[in-house]
Amino acid sequence: MRKKYVLLIGLVLAFSVFAENNTVEVRGGYDVYKKIEQKDSNGYDKLKFKNGFNLGAEYRREIYENIQIGAGLEYNFNSDKTPGDKYSSADNSTIKYSSDDLDSIPLYATARYVFRNRTDFTPYVKINLGYSFNSGDMEAKKTLHDVNKTFKAYDYSAKDSFYYAFGTGVEYKNFIVDLTYEINDFKADGKRYTSVSDTPGGLNVTYKDEDIKFKNQKLKLSLGYQFDF
Repeated sequence: MRKKYVLLIGLVLAFSVFAENNTVEVRGGYDVYKKIEQKDSNGYDKLKFKNGFNLGAEYRREIYENIQIGAGLEYNFNSDKTPGDKYSSADNSTIKYSSDDLDSIPLYATARYVFRNRTDFTPYVKINLGYSFNSGDMEAKKTLHDVNKTFKAYDYSAKDSFYYAFGTGVEYKNFIVDLTYEINDFKADGKRYTSVSDTPGGLNVTYKDEDIKFKNQKLKLSLGYQFDF
């Protein structure tokens, strides 16, 4: 997985080095609003995620007056809000939830229109369209207290997904302030148990393969700097 990310970063950097009259932008930001949540619970508590930081780099070139196109790469950090332990008196059991941080790396094409004027403040609007490489595992373990045995109730892994965003911002000389709304809804595939029985040889657990859906939308505020070559 890491080799894939390094290759993507290399492609973006190579693109910017060999182009003429280009702009390379680096930025960092924070989610001022985020909605990453599980759409369906399948009988379990829904997983949610906290606001996080992001780092990005973007290459653009002006192809016509005030119109720029290019490509970008971003790393989004998303910490989870694990529900924790949940006891059920119906079968005297406890569900223990756990999950990795859900990180995503969108690789995208971008188009920007710049409203140039006679001041040092230059507003712009933009749109991004690309593909997001997502990583993160989500699982829950169930303990049956009557027999004091534990098994995996479900196990899911985040899958890659399409990514798109639109935003606006202001350039001041080489500095930028950017506000972007991103949409990166994705699926996680895996399995969950449908039945369990205690046998002399241990627990006999039956699983079902399935996908769960996550709604992933956020509004982020970023600060950055542009290098013109």
